[in-house]
Amino acid sequence: MNWDSNMDDGLIESLVESIKVGKKNSRAWDESVWEPAKNVVFNKSQKVVRKSHMKSRLRTLQKELKGFNELLNKSGFGCNYMKNTVTASAACWDELLSDKV
Repeated sequence: MNWDSNMDDGLIESLVESIKVGKKNSRAWDESVWEPAKNVVFNKSQKVVRKSHMKSRLRTLQKELKGFNELLNKSGFGCNYMKNTVTASAACWDELLSDKV
């Protein structure tokens, strides 16, 4: 399934609300979070998802967040929250990209 930003927004919004009311312990989500999340995703995107889709997407988002945090922890990298962009000098980007090639 291909997720779009509306679907992501719905999933994240619903899960944040579930956290606020105590439906996530340190490691696991209460089973009752998935049906409301499915409804919020549908209301925002008009796309039907299953619990397995949402759990898979959540794992993907967690991996992306981990990568983003690792990037921000590198020397010379920062975040412009007004523009929602990562900031760094050209030299920092060149060094990072040369390590990946």
